[in-house]
Amino acid sequence: MTDMRFGGGQKGDPGQGVTELVNVKRAAKGLPGITDDELYEQIVNPALTEEAQGILAGAETARGAAEAAQGAAEAARGQAEGYALNAQDVSRIAPSWANLLTLAGTVDGEAASVEPTDTGSHQQASGTGYDGASVPNAGQYRWISSMGRWSRVSDAKSVLFARGVEGRIRLGTTADVPGYASGERYGITVSKMPQGTQLVSLVFHAASTVSVPVLVITDGAGTITTQLIGPNGGQIPFGILANVRYEIDLGTGTSRVYEPGNGARSAIDGVQAAVAAETSARQAAVNDLARRSVLSYSATTGGTSSAYTLTSTLAPEGNQLVFFIPHADSSASYPTLTVTVGGTAYPTSIGARDGTPLRVPLKAGRIYALRWGTGVSRLINDTEDAVLDDIEALQGAVAALQTGGASAETLVNPDLGKIAQVGLPVPGNQESDAPLAVGNLRPFQWQPLWRPASLVLSGAPGVVDLSHVRPGTEGYILANPGDRILAGAGRNFAGRSEAAGVQSGSVTAGAGGNSLFKVVDFSGNRFLVQEAGPAPSYGAETIGHDRMFILGGQSNGFRDEEEYGIGGFSYGLAKELASNQDISVQFVNGATGGTAIDRRSVTGGSTAYWWDVGANGGTGGPGPVLDTYMAEVAAAAAASGLAPDWTFWTQGESDAGALDSGALTTAEMQATILAVFGYIRATYPAMQFICNFVGSHDVTSQAGINAARVAYLRVVESESYCHRGAEAYDLPRRQQDIHWMGKAYAIRGARQALIWANAALGQSNATGPVVTAATRIDATTVRLSVSGGPVYCPLPVVHGPQPCGLYALAGGADPAAEPIPLTSCYLDGGLLYVTSETDLAGCQIGGPYGWAPGARGGLWIRDYNRDEFHDWAGNPLGTFLVDVV
Repeated sequence: MTDMRFGGGQKGDPGQGVTELVNVKRAAKGLPGITDDELYEQIVNPALTEEAQGILAGAETARGAAEAAQGAAEAARGQAEGYALNAQDVSRIAPSWANLLTLAGTVDGEAASVEPTDTGSHQQASGTGYDGASVPNAGQYRWISSMGRWSRVSDAKSVLFARGVEGRIRLGTTADVPGYASGERYGITVSKMPQGTQLVSLVFHAASTVSVPVLVITDGAGTITTQLIGPNGGQIPFGILANVRYEIDLGTGTSRVYEPGNGARSAIDGVQAAVAAETSARQAAVNDLARRSVLSYSATTGGTSSAYTLTSTLAPEGNQLVFFIPHADSSASYPTLTVTVGGTAYPTSIGARDGTPLRVPLKAGRIYALRWGTGVSRLINDTEDAVLDDIEALQGAVAALQTGGASAETLVNPDLGKIAQVGLPVPGNQESDAPLAVGNLRPFQWQPLWRPASLVLSGAPGVVDLSHVRPGTEGYILANPGDRILAGAGRNFAGRSEAAGVQSGSVTAGAGGNSLFKVVDFSGNRFLVQEAGPAPSYGAETIGHDRMFILGGQSNGFRDEEEYGIGGFSYGLAKELASNQDISVQFVNGATGGTAIDRRSVTGGSTAYWWDVGANGGTGGPGPVLDTYMAEVAAAAAASGLAPDWTFWTQGESDAGALDSGALTTAEMQATILAVFGYIRATYPAMQFICNFVGSHDVTSQAGINAARVAYLRVVESESYCHRGAEAYDLPRRQQDIHWMGKAYAIRGARQALIWANAALGQSNATGPVVTAATRIDATTVRLSVSGGPVYCPLPVVHGPQPCGLYALAGGADPAAEPIPLTSCYLDGGLLYVTSETDLAGCQIGGPYGWAPGARGGLWIRDYNRDEFHDWAGNPLGTFLVDVV
């Protein structure tokens, strides 16, 4: 290697050599020294290691910082909940601990840092003062409002970077250790032994069979034997999976395993992916220059924070890569750098990688790489500080995501904390327990979601229909003169009798001011009590409905009537449609809980099925449940005089087991569904079906329920009288329960109102994104075309065999077949991509897979059309399965 020297100037003073200069910087960061040959290898070898690339170009800075931040996130775990909502860039940089003590934080979780130049120490903050364990002054801090003190959470960023620059080593794939059972002790032979506290990347050949497996690493000269534990120090939460790559924080005796599906790992991987596009071009440029350019190393010796100057023995050339170390933090958006060589000055301005002003100030003592230009030199690693700050700001959210992902009892929760963690827009100020304002609509069918609840009428005199109020409701209605409140179809207000014995089915608010009424329902007895306002008039008016809707399928179908679903539907008609509808609706419950569509899905003498394919000499016939449906519809039609022409159908869970075992195929289930619908249409030719899809669950029959979802998808695609219904896999529910909780049925009810208006009235309401095509970009990458507007993905990159519920199948495979593992899904420029380690040519891509377990942890793709009244995220990605072309 040519001996380049820097500094000096006096005769006999040779200055510093390249290796010497680099080792001085490495020693300042606590790193071991390197030889001339090692430095040469890092600079000009075309097969640069990942670590050397990070030193040369900053291309791997995000990787090293993220891996170091993993340890910092562990230390900050106790404070993570507060940081999730208040995470922000470092806003306070103190030159010393003494200086930071003079500053008070303004918000809980506010970040600050003490510069590495403060080499002293102090006692950690506690609830009683600064009286904890001794900690270094330099480092990263968070303001704890409850204590009124700064708490140290990690080393200084320069130290984190020094640790992270060692990078990770990809060791390959393990094998069994002789004498031990498979999955008990893993072995691998390497050419270079990793060091303790270093991150290594490893694929395990078999699933673990013990709670604490062992890893044995051999390099021919020695052996490392270490126990594998989880990221929190206990057992690995879900064990080691076969053929999955893990990140391992190698330690002495024990090593922590971070699996790709882990919330913290996914969040950090997301940060890496977010900067990948920006760093790829930079990395390629550095590699090219490293092969063909003379690299000059320079250190500033004078000038100001806005105009750096130095003297060198090498003149910079255009497009040359120059390593440069500022002596002070920059104070200008375009600081200048003037290099003087033999009395000749070579000036340039320093800009960002794209020539724009610097995104973050240059830091004193840090090595920067820039591409020299006569006007503006472009800085290659200008985003380093921003990336480090982002990672530190995400630490609290990462820890919270990790905790939530590991808990089997975690519910998909729409509260503000969860919304902030997955990056949803801040919700509006209209919530489902706030008064609901309805104006100029007649009639509004009120089924309060919360008890108590309140309704406010405004504008022209309107009508409130209480047909669907549930027992236990206690609500309030603020009415204007002339507004009418009806007890419901064929009902009277209990305990109210007027002149000549006429029972009161209606109340009209009196003139002279607003009136406040209290509605109470005890076991179906409906009471109306005036709380304030002028005297109303009572009458016998009832209400006739305009439309009849049938509920069909299983329990999640008939619960629309019992669990606020009708209230959500009525709200959707009145408040969410492109053109709101002034209609009253009668709902007929034709669903039966726990029923299968096909007799082949039940065992023994069970009669819980809709269709018997073996009846009538093999031509098929209705089962007992279909007979019940027909009887309910006929009775309701006869009593009301309405023609039944729409059924909201929700079914499929009870056929999952048969689909999983092979007793029923997807094609057979599709044929049976159409047989049931055809039988109904033989009596009611105008009947159309909105086919809702099953939600999420925690059972193991993923393949079976996946086939059930696709069977209904194929029905919708094949018949014009069948329409894509509402998705429900994102709705909240209790553990091990296919039924939803809280406002979930109201949310789906509102979604069904929009879907019905599109199908029946020709409206164009937003009902959720749907994948329409899958295009193969390369062997292992597929781009998905999505209709329905832009989509939102909770993290920049989601890893796992079915990321965000997306899955792959071999071409022509039954939807109950074992899926092909994917590695990730991500959004890039508004386009959705999936990747795999398998060639995806000729495959199928679908989603969501089975019971959609990823939605349990908040990982599902959605649009931006929030349901503000029910305070819920946008519509989830619709069920799909398309061929890759």
